Amino acid sequence: MNLVVSDSIGIRISSEGLVTLYPNRGAVVTVLSVREVEEIYELRQLLEGEALRRHFPRLSEQELDAAALMLEQMALTSDSESWGKLDRQFQALLHGALSGTRLHDLIRSLRVHVDRYAHLYGLAMAHRTQFEAQHWELLTALRAGNIEHAVHIQRQQLGDTAAMLTAAMKEREQRR
Repeated sequence: MNLVVSDSIGIRISSEGLVTLYPNRGAVVTVLSVREVEEIYELRQLLEGEALRRHFPRLSEQELDAAALMLEQMALTSDSESWGKLDRQFQALLHGALSGTRLHDLIRSLRVHVDRYAHLYGLAMAHRTQFEAQHWELLTALRAGNIEHAVHIQRQQLGDTAAMLTAAMKEREQRR
């Protein structure tokens, strides 16, 4: 099946590193190595921790309540697409005031690169109980005003996700 995309869409997804454009030949989906995935998660740990620190003073009780509602909806969701959407909304809420900044754009770009792999390997649904528990722990730390513990939890969750994803990638490579 051939997929035709407009030039502007092709240029945008190429600039995000999702495809490589070859003039007069088309586009090829960019494949990340295990090491590249590890590096992206390491960068996300640093950047998302900083984003959480920067946005924390601006988080309102209403936003924390909205985050709790998202987590409750995640627990009731049975499909990975809906769960992933709620997870992205939860994360966006934690970094909300940074929208439109370079930091926000960097985080979004890094996340786009690895989210497709996490989805491909079914990590969200396979490990949802662990991820949801970590989200609740993160929210509890934020409500208590303990930003450093919240950052620690976020870093741990990203590290766990990286380990799970790279293990799945290595296993798939060994089967080939």
